[in-house]
Amino acid sequence: MKLYIPKLGYFNKNNIVNLLKKTEKERVIYSKRGIFKIINNKLFELRIDDYPVEKTRIEELDCLIDRSKFERDEITYQIPMDHNLVNIDKSFYKLNDKSLIDFVIEEVNHKIKDFYFIVRGELETFDLKEDIYTFLSIINNQII
Repeated sequence: MKLYIPKLGYFNKNNIVNLLKKTEKERVIYSKRGIFKIINNKLFELRIDDYPVEKTRIEELDCLIDRSKFERDEITYQIPMDHNLVNIDKSFYKLNDKSLIDFVIEEVNHKIKDFYFIVRGELETFDLKEDIYTFLSIINNQII
């Protein structure tokens, strides 16, 4: 699931450069007919499993949880005429290899378009909360 922290606005990526674990490039096509993703030079239509966004709190911090998923559907061989191709650079940051959270930054044309935590596990566990707070303190001391 994705965890958003609305209070987290501007932050300095240089503060977490040493926590970078991997990068990915995504090519996504948006059209009126649907959303498509190019994976290994194959075009897949994406199916959205959409869920309402949930509001929650971690201690005194307001958060939003998005459990929605984009699932690969079938291979398709035609791109709709009216479409928009977006190249997304994703950077994944982790505190350590055993951490159950990643902080993800998505950039388009070298500008940050989205950032969130990917959480594997339940937010109620102490370790997850501690990792989130540690990340936030590294990213921007003013948030906590």
